[in-house]
Amino acid sequence: MQDGVGERVEAVRADVKRPGTLADLLTESLLTAATTLRTRYLAIFELQLESARRPALAAALARLQDTAVLITAGHHDELGLDIPLEKIPAMIERSAR
Repeated sequence: MQDGVGERVEAVRADVKRPGTLADLLTESLLTAATTLRTRYLAIFELQLESARRPALAAALARLQDTAVLITAGHHDELGLDIPLEKIPAMIERSAR
């Protein structure tokens, strides 16, 4: 893992059962997406718009989302979060918009 990430995972894992922790994690993720990673998420949004006109791009983005869902599910497992796999795409789509 990247420097500091292991420690962050352990801290969250120890605290994840506290009420509000998942909401805090989602809030932090959305805030980061809207500020620090703003251009990344704008690019994703633009690609999603363009994919309406380009089927090959739409297929590539669908494969990318499938991979993102599996990676996210792995992170949830590491943190001990019981989030159903079918709920993850909604979380990813909303944070990318």
